[in-house]
Amino acid sequence: MDNMSQGQGIVPTASGGTDDVSKNKGVAVITAVLPILFFLPLLTDAKHSPFAMHYANRSLLLLIAAIVLTFIPILGWLLNLVTVIFWLIGIIGASSGVLKPLPLVSNLQILKP
Repeated sequence: MDNMSQGQGIVPTASGGTDDVSKNKGVAVITAVLPILFFLPLLTDAKHSPFAMHYANRSLLLLIAAIVLTFIPILGWLLNLVTVIFWLIGIIGASSGVLKPLPLVSNLQILKP
């Protein structure tokens, strides 16, 4: 069984690896905790890190979703709760050093490493 089927997320390998995670974990956690700082990896050496850029992209997607959903009365506000859940999943993933794709929108990639 692979890591995803066991519910563990994707452990960075090949281009990233554990060295990438250990060097860029702080930046990934900051972007996961504060989505408004999604651009932080772009200003540092973390722009070449698949791990940091994964969480920067995720933060940008969540920020856009939260802003759009805020302007949709009732249904949007309820769906914003899902955004908060995805945000919490991102914080846990970044702090544990695991790439966890977002449900439903994992293939959307605005920022590329």
